[in-house]
Amino acid sequence: MKQVEDESISSLLSELGLVFFLGQSVESNLVILLGMAKKSGELKSDKSVRELMTMYFSRTMGNIKKSVSELININEDLEEILKVALDSRNWLAHSFYREYAPSAFDENYRNKAKVVLNKAKEIFERTNELIIVEIELQSAKCGFSQDKLNQMRTDGMQNYIACEKAPNELWDESLNKTSWQNYEI
Repeated sequence: MKQVEDESISSLLSELGLVFFLGQSVESNLVILLGMAKKSGELKSDKSVRELMTMYFSRTMGNIKKSVSELININEDLEEILKVALDSRNWLAHSFYREYAPSAFDENYRNKAKVVLNKAKEIFERTNELIIVEIELQSAKCGFSQDKLNQMRTDGMQNYIACEKAPNELWDESLNKTSWQNYEI
């Protein structure tokens, strides 16, 4: 019985982790879209685009969404689902634990939590699909071929947008470090 319960809890936590990951990918894809739009528009300097994207990677998803909506005339379907994705992500980050912490102790509650997580997963997946369509439109404005876009996806899109180099040629790991990562326990 204990092993079955442990497996059930592990399954819930795996699903929770996947949904968090997908929510973060929506946020990241919005920044990539913003960087791509800026590169096709007013910012031509690689350094300027990298600085802009670094700044936006530290902002809230709502702030990023607002900037994208102001800069790009995105389709209604994406605009609508971005609102839902933002609400889903904020609920996940700020309310899931409070509402579903008891699921760790009750199988029925775990199943209810999984249903809610699955809905958020579907929302994030659809949102990412629509954002990727917009990224492809912006990449065409930048003059990137489909082959280059595919390579960018493989190597790390944010680096190509900013500097048109693969991450291993460019990426500065210090950009990923924040003060909490240096805290010694």
